[in-house]
Amino acid sequence: MDAYINEDAEKSLIGLAMQDAIVAQEVAALPDALFGLKQMQACQRGIMRLVKQGKNVDLVTLDAEVQCDFQDTALLMQCVQMGISPVMSRQYIAILAECAKRRELATLARKILQDVGNPGASVESLQADCAAAAQSSTAVNDGVTMHEASLMLANSFDKKEGVTCGIADLDVMLGGFKPGQLIYIGARPGVGKTSLAIYMAKYVAEHGGGVLLVSLEMNPVEIAARFMANESGVDLQKISTGKMELEDFAQISPCYQALADLPVTIEERAVTPRQIRNAAAKMKASKQGLSLIVVDYIQLMRADEKCGNRTEEVTQISRELKLMAMDLGVPLLCMTQFNRESEKGFGKSTRSEPDMSQARDSGAIEQDANVFLILHEPEEPQDANSDRWQMYHNCQANGLTWQTCRIRKNRNGATGLVHLGFDKPHMRYTCLKKE
Repeated sequence: MDAYINEDAEKSLIGLAMQDAIVAQEVAALPDALFGLKQMQACQRGIMRLVKQGKNVDLVTLDAEVQCDFQDTALLMQCVQMGISPVMSRQYIAILAECAKRRELATLARKILQDVGNPGASVESLQADCAAAAQSSTAVNDGVTMHEASLMLANSFDKKEGVTCGIADLDVMLGGFKPGQLIYIGARPGVGKTSLAIYMAKYVAEHGGGVLLVSLEMNPVEIAARFMANESGVDLQKISTGKMELEDFAQISPCYQALADLPVTIEERAVTPRQIRNAAAKMKASKQGLSLIVVDYIQLMRADEKCGNRTEEVTQISRELKLMAMDLGVPLLCMTQFNRESEKGFGKSTRSEPDMSQARDSGAIEQDANVFLILHEPEEPQDANSDRWQMYHNCQANGLTWQTCRIRKNRNGATGLVHLGFDKPHMRYTCLKKE
């Protein structure tokens, strides 16, 4: 076996490509010379053809695609078994790039040694060969130079802002949800983080953006009911129970087509990062495209790999959600539950605002987030002369619930607080004030 071929890395990368749509796209873009094994080169070319044709890459499709080059289904199955985590794909590519560079250098070294003994070969030509080695065309760029980064920055100036979420004050303060961002919304149970996520998802879809809504708590019918309450203005309780009057049906009837036309895909079976990645990559490649991923919520997810404990598992999940957002170039909005520690200080007259460090099961959630929003439902303010007291009672008078949404972390901008009025029966939000 060639000393400059990493067989395990090659097989693992091909195996990941058969299980993960994003990795398949990455492999399709690689030069086949990056692989030292002829069978893996054939696999890379097969993956490239499948991706170009818009077909899924899996064990069955790739086996059929490479039949002309080799017939060894057992080898492909071995690759699948070796490809464990999509997170490792970039490391494998870096390993293969290093090996490919060494193979080129070894070939050139043999040529130089041969030419050295040739009186007809000039020293200048030998030096040119050495220089060519340093500029190897097979090598994969491991980083981005500051010159390249500056050009990328300049090109971004004329790009539109991020995806707006429908909460006007929040959109102004954040500049929208940016591509590649991981945004967390944290709240205590029952406060309404799912309601806010659904409201945002519907708003994005109404403005033409494709939304993948991964719901691990509600089924599609429950989500559709909330979409309908928002669209029609009919009480959610009536829609959910089916106890509607004739006028309610009259309000709902014109709304079915509007909801049917929304570019929203509800995914209730994707519970691991890899399953979500595959669903998201498929949607991004479709005609409707992908502008936002919503995951409700991280504590209900499972890791693709076995972890030592729940904290390690949630940490791994959060890291992979972050990589997913970056790889796909879309914002990922994820809900998170606060732990019981956040309820300390609860009293008859005091309800303290929780902190992002109280996200249940893992501190990685706080670290990985580009933006961290805290949804809170305060108790009635005691100072009758304060703006907050006025907002609270105005909300009460109008059938709204007074809530606050704090930008606790914003990696690229300011933090602050947005006051909201939540119309729970109709799943609607009103901006009251920002501070």
